[in-house]
Amino acid sequence: MYLAEHEVGSFHIQPPCWRIAIPWLAGKLPGDPLRNFALITLLSVWATGVLLFFWLVRSGFGDTGALTGLALYYGYGAVTKLLIACTISLDAPVYLVLLAGLWSLQMRDGWAKDVLFASLLLLGASIKETGLLAGPLYYSLQARRWVDWKLGIRTAAVMVPAVVFTVIVRTMIPAWNDNDAYTTMLGPNLSWVNEGTARYDVATAFRLNMKLYSQASPINLLRLFTYNSIGLLLFLPLFAWRENRDLLLRWAPYVLPILASLLIALNADRRLGSMLFLLLPMSIIGSKHLGAALGIPFHWWIGIFGLQFALNLLQPLTAILPFDLAAAAFLGSVALAWNFRPRVPDPLKD
Repeated sequence: MYLAEHEVGSFHIQPPCWRIAIPWLAGKLPGDPLRNFALITLLSVWATGVLLFFWLVRSGFGDTGALTGLALYYGYGAVTKLLIACTISLDAPVYLVLLAGLWSLQMRDGWAKDVLFASLLLLGASIKETGLLAGPLYYSLQARRWVDWKLGIRTAAVMVPAVVFTVIVRTMIPAWNDNDAYTTMLGPNLSWVNEGTARYDVATAFRLNMKLYSQASPINLLRLFTYNSIGLLLFLPLFAWRENRDLLLRWAPYVLPILASLLIALNADRRLGSMLFLLLPMSIIGSKHLGAALGIPFHWWIGIFGLQFALNLLQPLTAILPFDLAAAAFLGSVALAWNFRPRVPDPLKD
């Protein structure tokens, strides 16, 4: 809110001071900036759903697979409901820009494709530093062999504008988190960025996170970093693990930094939610394999995952649907679908 109500460069607490695009837009739009933040978030979540459908269709999942992915997306509270509840979160527009970048990779090779991807990467970096993580995907999602020098040079080229922008912003807007006079003038609401302190560096964040994690039991940490954050999307890909391994490998340059961020940042559900566009295709593939094994028609998954979305609406103040309820609803609906699956005639009996 402070960024939206003041000029760019007038705030010096990192990392928020470098995330300039959305606060600038919220401040320039007519009306209340807080309402504008909410409008940007809502439009981003909606537009992500629309673009997601067409991206999945172009990725070879067909209309049924795309609708299945859409049901999974809106039932995944950590990337929809949580962000709408926290209207000033920047994750929703970052997801939209990331998806647009993935869509651009499906274009025919040429300068237009490279310019579009570079522009989207630059836009993502101006919203939040995690927008830069999509850069290596230009290489890993398109490479036909481990080492491709030509593609590597193109990858470096499309990343240059976003990297240069990031360096310029961080140079022109210095961080004063260590300036006690400045942080005292701002007060805790504007200066505290990490568990009651304005200090923000990798070492400090790591130390504070480890302190918090040490206070939790190992089993609760396991829950936190797995199904309590990702829900069913953690398990659905396992039903087609062989097919999904290649996809996971191609996404490794993006996934590994996200997993590493858990060491220095809290809110595991939001961090892991950044893997949305890997988890959704893997889950669709896993669901298709599971349905084939059980004899459940593929299009029935739309209703099964639509139930997860409906149940999510009953818990408006939680990030994601409690896993015990999600798992129970999933098992119950799969059992129902299995009992009402189309009957295959038995030539020995019929």
